[in-house]
Amino acid sequence: MVFKLLSRILGPAGQQTHVDDLAQETMLRVVQAIPRFTPEGPAKLSTWILTIATRLALQHLRRRRPNVVDVEPTTLPSSGATPEALLSAAQLRSQVQAVVAAMSPELRAAFVLSDAHGLSPTEVADALEIPPATARTRIHRARARIRAALDRGDSA
Repeated sequence: MVFKLLSRILGPAGQQTHVDDLAQETMLRVVQAIPRFTPEGPAKLSTWILTIATRLALQHLRRRRPNVVDVEPTTLPSSGATPEALLSAAQLRSQVQAVVAAMSPELRAAFVLSDAHGLSPTEVADALEIPPATARTRIHRARARIRAALDRGDSA
């Protein structure tokens, strides 16, 4: 989950070294902070770990903007899909990737945590250390930007 999250936030083009480094840094921080984790607390262990990874990714993005973000589709065409359907799905994925890549790191992180990793708005808020209303707003704005770009038929 950590590698997927970091790959989606940072993007695959020329960023794999950074993904590996940040994943390693995430695990080091998890090991150092695990005594302070409370299983009875509000966050699940997986959410807590993704929070650490997200914060590291956002710190990295503030220092350097990536060019491309990889967002995997939540559903893949069936194996019996026609070549046209596969092409259409690939084009749609490419458009969504371009729109997500153009988002601010804050919107991108909220979108990836919510839509790619299935975190609730409350969990996104906890991960990004923002109020829940702000998390819901960022998720909504990210989705709206994607919808608007797809309605216009462009990728920005």
